[in-house]
Amino acid sequence: MEAPSLRRDAPLSDQVVVGDHVVRVHPEHGMVIDRAPAGARPTPRPRPIPRTMLPHDMAGLLGRDDEVRVVRSVVESGAPVEVVGEAGIGKTSFLRHLANRHRGSGGVVVAWAQRQPGEDILQLLFECFYECDGTVVPTATEMERYLEDRSALVVLDDVDLARRELERVMSLAPRCVFAIGAGERRLWGGGRSIALKGLDQGSCIAIAERELKRGLTEHERASLGRLAAALEGHPLRILQAAHLMIQPRRARSGSAAPSGSPSAQFDELVAQSLDADEERVLSPLAAFPGVCLEARRLAEITSVPDAYRALASLERRGLVRRHGPSYSLVGTAHAALARRVDPAVWRNRALEQHSRAGEDLSTVEAPTILALLDAGAEAGNLRAVIQLARNADAALVLGARWGAWREAIDRALVAARELRDQRDEAWALHQLGSRAASLGDLHGGTALLNNALHLRHSVGDAEGARLTSQNLEALRVDSPAPSAAIVAPPASGPAAPVPPAPTPPPESAAPPEPAPPPAPPPPAPPPPTAPARPRAAPSEPPRRWKPTVPKPPLKPVIGVLGAILVVGAIVLLLSGGDEDSSDPKETNQKQAAAKPRPADRRAGRARKRKGRRRPPAIAAVIGPKALKFTAPEVRLSKPRDVLATNRGGARITLGRVRLEGKDEGDFVATDGCNRTVLSRGESCKVVVSFIPAKKTGGNSRSRNAFLVFTNDGKGGRPRVPLTGSVTAP
Repeated sequence: MEAPSLRRDAPLSDQVVVGDHVVRVHPEHGMVIDRAPAGARPTPRPRPIPRTMLPHDMAGLLGRDDEVRVVRSVVESGAPVEVVGEAGIGKTSFLRHLANRHRGSGGVVVAWAQRQPGEDILQLLFECFYECDGTVVPTATEMERYLEDRSALVVLDDVDLARRELERVMSLAPRCVFAIGAGERRLWGGGRSIALKGLDQGSCIAIAERELKRGLTEHERASLGRLAAALEGHPLRILQAAHLMIQPRRARSGSAAPSGSPSAQFDELVAQSLDADEERVLSPLAAFPGVCLEARRLAEITSVPDAYRALASLERRGLVRRHGPSYSLVGTAHAALARRVDPAVWRNRALEQHSRAGEDLSTVEAPTILALLDAGAEAGNLRAVIQLARNADAALVLGARWGAWREAIDRALVAARELRDQRDEAWALHQLGSRAASLGDLHGGTALLNNALHLRHSVGDAEGARLTSQNLEALRVDSPAPSAAIVAPPASGPAAPVPPAPTPPPESAAPPEPAPPPAPPPPAPPPPTAPARPRAAPSEPPRRWKPTVPKPPLKPVIGVLGAILVVGAIVLLLSGGDEDSSDPKETNQKQAAAKPRPADRRAGRARKRKGRRRPPAIAAVIGPKALKFTAPEVRLSKPRDVLATNRGGARITLGRVRLEGKDEGDFVATDGCNRTVLSRGESCKVVVSFIPAKKTGGNSRSRNAFLVFTNDGKGGRPRVPLTGSVTAP
């Protein structure tokens, strides 16, 4: 099977335009890169207002008048604002209320950001602000240009980005106003952070009456008031209590009595009120806190025949939250459910189900895929991790979720290296290199592709190696062709016209016969009608007019030369006359003695060779002496270079270059200097990257290894220490 070439008539859904390249996905060997044909790159067109779907309006937001007033004033001033609080405290309802009542210019963009990389959030903003004839993934420079003048209120719910990544997202859209919801504070230094607290007793009673669709009796008011005080006015628990009043449920037999704080006891009581099907449907969601699973996946994993009915009932009771076709577990019930089910069993079932899904995965499931990959790595099911990453590859690439795609490939690379599966490791390196290079990082991307090419050759993957070579060729930067204005004409073409000579004859005309020299022209420049000289041969340069430079007179020069000759003759006669009358035989003997003998000539040549002897060969100079890296777990760091230079006078041959040490599996090195011959002054390069695997116990934040040159050209074995520090994600 041949490596695929780009189809010029490929449907737009089968390819992605990234920078100057067009990207497609081979189902087995990975990404295919080609230069975008001239004029084929779609041009993003700005939308009049951002394309987004506003969430369900929370008309009666109870007990939050002061917070709403403060947030509106901050948004109107153009500063970012965040709403912080525990799960179920009302952050989502608050942000929905704010989004539906925003009347500022630019419109509103609403997104659920949990487990979404910052890169994918920026891509989502781009898709909301621009429309394209096809899928476009802007590079970092293009993204900054596209978003710099776009303005809107951007509402991000359930944000769990690191502080720096969130600041980067906000800095690339400087004219947008951000309102975010998070479990803990994310904004530091700029903007306003508002912590939501529990509701007062009156608001809690109003919530219960709205759910019951009737007024409460005095006895119910007193009971609910005591419950609201015990639960500290937690709005979601009050809503769940109201539904227990609508349809009282008994705890199943064998259930232990609730214990702990009042909130924990209430959550345990709610968990005990679930029937068997409801508990089974919630079990996979409890195994993945904060992760969405599609309803069809839940039905397949749990084998519940009427899973959709159970999910609808759970949503009304405030136990799950719906995100399009997916559902997530509300955080208040997570701890109670986790004590009733075995999360490891359900994680393994979900991982196997998604691994068997093949190409039936979508970009909506990107956060779920990342959570499943983490669960599989923790459980040691590395083969399922690689299979799931391969299954999700095309969906994430063609769906323009390149942030989640990078994280998925990072996890697959770590799993392949732990399994010592070089074929899958080469595939992962090919994907990472193609992604980096197409986004503009040609140096790091080409290094990873070269490493993938070496591995694919070593395992005999000829088709994969051909595809990697094709990508390297597509990414190669050629020097610009010379301009037509400076290209020399062919030898058979007409000679260049010489002003003010007349226009040269056409190419087909034969050169004229030599004519007798014409009469000398007048001193003035000849007019255009003057007879032209015969055309020179094509190999001769065109004759151009030059100004006449006056020559110096000859008579003084001849006089000076004559005087010098006369004086020299007189001096010779006065000082050396006797030497001319010497014996010819004696003169010949002197000349023979002065002539060097053959042995003397050989000795002289040896002395010259000794004086010109080149300096001896020396060991290659390796630098830098040590490398330090930083990267989060299962994420690839920025590549670093190690150079080996021959500063001696003779050629040297290096040995193998390899990684050694207890953490050698956490580093990746190319084979740029492997058994390389270096002439005088030449250098070779090894590109090293750090991709830490997940570890627990001991000093899991620091990894150490060595880049070893087994022969530096003189028998030495230099080592470059490699230190990697694991940072927070």
